[in-house]
Amino acid sequence: MFLAPFKILIFAVNNFALKVYNSLSSFKSHKKTIVTIGTFDGVHIGHKKVLDKLHKSAIEKNAESVLLTFFPHPRMVLQQDLNIKLLNTIDEKKDLISKFELHHLIIHPFDIDFSRLTAEGFVKMF
Repeated sequence: MFLAPFKILIFAVNNFALKVYNSLSSFKSHKKTIVTIGTFDGVHIGHKKVLDKLHKSAIEKNAESVLLTFFPHPRMVLQQDLNIKLLNTIDEKKDLISKFELHHLIIHPFDIDFSRLTAEGFVKMF
């Protein structure tokens, strides 16, 4: 599945709107943000605790919550010979995450070049 750049989708759940961005470069905020980063495949109980903490921390700090994830899954790019099976499609993942009342979901394209960024390079680039 190809993610179109700069497209922003909005999911509304319980009168709370999650904005979905298809790359880091399409996300801009002038507000304080709290970010978590991960693949979040399956959105299991451990993920739920992280996302609940993100939501609560954003409220406590008067900030916006941001979840940064990747598509395709990094293992699908880096270990193509393993035929990785995901627990959820990207659309299912968006739907599951939308239930956590987060402000922003960034789904950044993952490829070999992105995988080679150092932590310092990542921070400088974004």
